[in-house]
Amino acid sequence: SDWMLDGNTPVDHLLSLQDSDDGHFQFEDGDDRGEIWNTAYAIPALLGTPYPVSATSSVGGGEASIGYGPSRLEFVATAGGEPPLDRTVVVWNDGDGVLVWEADADESWLLVSPSSGSSSGEEDEIEVSVDLTGLSAGEYDAIITISSTDADNSPVEVYVSLEVCPAEDDVYIAFSPEELRFTAEEGGADPDDKVVEVWNGGPGLMDVEIESDKDWLDVSPDEASSSGEHIAIAVSVDVDDLDADDYQATIIITSDEADNNPVEIDVSLEIEESASQGDDPEIGFSPDELEFEAVEGGDDPDEGALEIWNDGDGELEWAVTANVDWLKLSPDEGTSTGEEDEVEVTVDIDDLSAGEYTARITITALGATTQRVDVTLTVEEVEDDGGSEGDNLLILRTLALPAGAGTITRSIPPGLQGYDNGTVVELTAVPAQGYAFTGWAGDASGTDNPLSVTVNSDLNITAYFVRFNAVAVPEVSLTYASPQIAVVTVIPYPVQSIPSSPRGFSLVKAYVVDPQGTGSFTLRFDGLTDAQNVGVFKVVSGAWMQVPRAVIGTTALEVTLPAQDPVIALARAGSGFNIMGQLQGLFGEIDILTLAIIGAAAFVVIMIIIALVVVRRRGRGCYY
Repeated sequence: SDWMLDGNTPVDHLLSLQDSDDGHFQFEDGDDRGEIWNTAYAIPALLGTPYPVSATSSVGGGEASIGYGPSRLEFVATAGGEPPLDRTVVVWNDGDGVLVWEADADESWLLVSPSSGSSSGEEDEIEVSVDLTGLSAGEYDAIITISSTDADNSPVEVYVSLEVCPAEDDVYIAFSPEELRFTAEEGGADPDDKVVEVWNGGPGLMDVEIESDKDWLDVSPDEASSSGEHIAIAVSVDVDDLDADDYQATIIITSDEADNNPVEIDVSLEIEESASQGDDPEIGFSPDELEFEAVEGGDDPDEGALEIWNDGDGELEWAVTANVDWLKLSPDEGTSTGEEDEVEVTVDIDDLSAGEYTARITITALGATTQRVDVTLTVEEVEDDGGSEGDNLLILRTLALPAGAGTITRSIPPGLQGYDNGTVVELTAVPAQGYAFTGWAGDASGTDNPLSVTVNSDLNITAYFVRFNAVAVPEVSLTYASPQIAVVTVIPYPVQSIPSSPRGFSLVKAYVVDPQGTGSFTLRFDGLTDAQNVGVFKVVSGAWMQVPRAVIGTTALEVTLPAQDPVIALARAGSGFNIMGQLQGLFGEIDILTLAIIGAAAFVVIMIIIALVVVRRRGRGCYY
């Protein structure tokens, strides 16, 4: 559903709950209960939303700002059947003046109406619908681009996925989604209703009954009929008389005519303790932005000051964090009952080359809305005074992209005029929390880190980083990504949810891997036993297929994948299983050396399984 909280979109709200130390997500500010599961839930909610957004991508420049939501839409339907229910995207001016906007879909099967409008703050609704004409069973992706010449954050994108399921031969209960999650505050309002789509995925007429096994969960209507058209079932929650806790329920859909009768949808409800215990504090702060200027290789800029106070009742226990290493805050926590507390803000320009840098200070307090302060730093080039002393000195300029994603350190700092010809400098790309280094560009290339550079001319070297969300899987690292890939997310996935495994093997561990973009990327797996005897496979058209891998030492390997490979699973062969015969049966002619390696006595097989299709189809009501 489309919602706002204290003026924040869902993405902003989730990001405000991310811990600055290790990147996990909290249930609420200062509450770390269930951090692993909450992080696993939060990351998929953020998929498809590049963050941070590079300032260079903006084509607007006015005082308006595009507010919109949601950032992702999902549709499921049956091939040759009726289209899914329409969705709504809301657009509004989140800045000043008037926002004149346009919306456009990049695929012909995706329709938006209206395709343009204007807002001075009110919400405009865009109806999003799907045309199934000519679409066969499979997965489809599209992007809705919302742009405005008036907005400083133009364009913004809404990611759309469509799953077209094969039609069944008999009456079949098709439904979407597989599960629902609600959250509410103890003693507060009921959460917004959600919708389950139900339809007949086969021929003829299907009568269904829908019921809930818990009193606090209601469905409406509780019976319906479908000959292929999608039926909207409203699902609502009543939190009256429910204490702060986690609750589970099940929606049961039955049809006597259906081949898969009955089906179940899992529902979870999390009721949090009320944040309003007694008086309500409120974060007051000034200024709302800070600017610093310095000269490359020179002194750090003068310190700045941030004032924080309680602008509400009671006592405000505040904390501040910065999202980059070059920005320092002291003190980083305090309390206020109304008096102003001063935070000293300092900048360290060591190892920063000439350029523009951005950062953000986040102010959090229990029971109060999170606030942010934008910080800009301009590091200017050293001016050439025309004298002879620096005529033979050379400039080595470095830049880390995107802004705030990392820094570059140097083994030898530059002098005020630069480097002597022939100086060898070692550059080290240091990713910020939640990012991974992916390669050098400009007057350098490759992925060596650190990188040895001989300064024999003026050089410009850029280090590229990619958003890498993998907090819960420390054994997995990202070592390369194509420039077209903006985000790679890896989260653990329950093996029991994968419906099948290769004959003779049992799945041991699984990950969901979601790259955003096109091209390829390389993942490294550490902590393996006897990596030389690790084979790599993936499933293509229902058959297992060998995938190249690189062995790193005795305990690690690397696998390079195209962006569409979404699920990785670890599996072991069963006892008494003849892997040599099975592989020959699967692949026919295959490299004998590879067979010998895979067929060694004690081994672990890492399988690249194109199984997210299976998992997602089961979750959305497809028939596998």
